[in-house]
Amino acid sequence: ITDRLDIGVGRTSLENMVDLRVKYVLLQQLRSDDIPIQIALKGGVGIATQKERRFDYSFTERLNYLASVLIARKFSDQFSLQVSPMISHQNTVVKELPNESLHNTLFGIG
Repeated sequence: ITDRLDIGVGRTSLENMVDLRVKYVLLQQLRSDDIPIQIALKGGVGIATQKERRFDYSFTERLNYLASVLIARKFSDQFSLQVSPMISHQNTVVKELPNESLHNTLFGIG
């Protein structure tokens, strides 16, 4: 939409997942090093639209969410570095194994 705002819609064949995602650049790195890093926020919401025979999930039970902060720096034309902490939440988690522990919310870094 703009140089700082990106909006997307996607679909996968796995579970017929449909998602909406938004990314907004808060700070943009400048060549002058006045702003040495780029920081962007990314968020998304998805819904599984697959007709599941085993379960009768409500609309909200089929939703999942993702939020991430993208922190990046371009050091040269050959080298850039990005760190991306994230949080993901699934409204419904299905237990596949008897001793498996379930977590609706997961944290990660990439």
